[in-house]
Amino acid sequence: MECIVSGGAKGADTLAERYAKDIGRPMVVYRPDYKMFGRAAPCVRNSEIIENSDIVYAV
Repeated sequence: MECIVSGGAKGADTLAERYAKDIGRPMVVYRPDYKMFGRAAPCVRNSEIIENSDIVYAV
């Protein structure tokens, strides 16, 4: 595992960020771009996470 990826939301993403810090792994946060994508921003962000990951564990 090279890094841990988060969507920047509360809940599971916050836990992932804490876990990365606890185990000393780099953290990459993908935040939704509401200015560019409006209400679709979270879905676009999720697609970007999937496209840029080799392995995904979704909670």
